[in-house]
Amino acid sequence: MTLNDTGFDSAQRDAVDVTLAGGASNESVTLEWATVDGDTGTGNVTVASENDTDTEPVTVQEPASFAVNVTDTTSPVAEGETLTVTANVTNVGDVQATQTVTLEDTGFDSLERDAVDVTLAAGASNESVELEWATADGDAGTGDVTVASENDTATESSRTQVTCRRPRR
Repeated sequence: MTLNDTGFDSAQRDAVDVTLAGGASNESVTLEWATVDGDTGTGNVTVASENDTDTEPVTVQEPASFAVNVTDTTSPVAEGETLTVTANVTNVGDVQATQTVTLEDTGFDSLERDAVDVTLAAGASNESVELEWATADGDAGTGDVTVASENDTATESSRTQVTCRRPRR
């Protein structure tokens, strides 16, 4: 018995040998297709034996993918003040998911300063994710902070320039 994706790449995805005892007419068999990137869309799959075939439509959905964009910051801040970074997070995938969105001080000590779990339906956007970094003595300087989801790469990270100045005495 075989499983073929007749509506996608027309490739055989699984096969299993089935032997029925004399007089038997039915046996449950599981066939699987481990989808990969690029397999999204709607098409047909066909299960075939030597004597019969059955075709059914299937939809392979795009997995959740969270895009991030920094929309605002409270920069500049003085040492000891809290930097607040506001980000927009959009799920550009086809399924609901929860991901952790992080704030890292990539231009300073490269430490994760805050993280928040964001749950979004397919295609949904959350326009007010706030992440905070409570700066301390010794944090003065100018550098980047990065807001990232699990899907962003370093080159896709949303960055903003931050200045942390020493307080006036």
